[in-house]
Amino acid sequence: RQLAEDAVSAASTCGGFDLDIFESEYQKGVETVRSEQGFFAQARSLLQKAERAAKPQSTRQYLPRFGLHQESVHRWIEGMRQRILPNQADASEVVGKAAELLRREENMVKLQVPVGSTVHVVGDLHGQFWDLLHLLEMCGDPSPRNQYLFNGDFVDRGQFSVEVAFLLLALKVCYPRAVHLNRGNHEATRMNALYGFLHETEEKYSNELFRLFSDAFTHLPLCTLVNDSVFVVHGGLSSKDGVKLSEIQQLNRLREPDETADQLMLDLLWSDPMDQLGRLPSPRGGGVLFGPDVTERFCEDNGLCCIIRSHEMKPEGFEWQHMNRCLTIFSAPNYCDVCGNLGAVCDITPSQARKVTVDELHVRTFECSPHPDEPHRVNMMFRPY
Repeated sequence: RQLAEDAVSAASTCGGFDLDIFESEYQKGVETVRSEQGFFAQARSLLQKAERAAKPQSTRQYLPRFGLHQESVHRWIEGMRQRILPNQADASEVVGKAAELLRREENMVKLQVPVGSTVHVVGDLHGQFWDLLHLLEMCGDPSPRNQYLFNGDFVDRGQFSVEVAFLLLALKVCYPRAVHLNRGNHEATRMNALYGFLHETEEKYSNELFRLFSDAFTHLPLCTLVNDSVFVVHGGLSSKDGVKLSEIQQLNRLREPDETADQLMLDLLWSDPMDQLGRLPSPRGGGVLFGPDVTERFCEDNGLCCIIRSHEMKPEGFEWQHMNRCLTIFSAPNYCDVCGNLGAVCDITPSQARKVTVDELHVRTFECSPHPDEPHRVNMMFRPY
């Protein structure tokens, strides 16, 4: 609130209000708060000193340095299965290299899946590392003919968010043409501070690594277009009609998905479908609720067969809505260890060299995998949806 008030004061002139100055001053303030000199960092430093004084030295184990190679991914996976983390040098290199790769991608990635090949669309994972391992075993190693599209919300709420985020970024670096990542509303500093990823990263590694993760998250694409036919986005559709895919490419995505971001960016990460026609304000506070008529117009305007989105827990792991033009995929079974839902993955396998049809989308479901009994780091006053 103080940042906003200071930015308003700076932007208020005798001639009125300068929005560009407001946004610039607000972003400067946010960066200062997030920096090592900022208030949050100082408060965390004091808290960490108190925790170190109150608790015995950590017995957490770390792997030796392996370097950045495809074979290292399997060694990291096996280590993390045994609760041995990659060492700080490997973790920092992976996250930094991933940020460099993601920085070169467009806001909307245009993915062409060859005939007979498959892309597996994976929804929210929320730090459920053992379910991610099950998915990889179920769908196979990444390759040009066996690709993955992870559709945001990799972290927060689950106990193993660091492992999930690290592994996804390692897969992106080692298989850049076979692994694709979209941003979710939880790939954001504010959400990470509220829902556990910040604290977990600092407990397992350091605030320095958290800031590297935050930088990589900022560069994640907002959505992916599969074979010019299927629009894959974390949240949903816009709060206005007539949005063309070319407009998404013009957005400035290198920012937090908060009040200072473009409304279209917020809509893409936060919106949800509803059964009634039209649009309504979202109870989440960001994005909108959009009806089947909105989905139909968007698909017709952009030559799409359907949209795939995530963002909502579904009891069966998935749900078709809007006359089979809107598919929700959620991949965190027994969400937060309390919801009892299935997880799902959507396989898109083009059968001909043309646009994909809904008949070429196949959904598989799966149950949760056993995992070590470690406490949740999130304040559970925040509901798991």
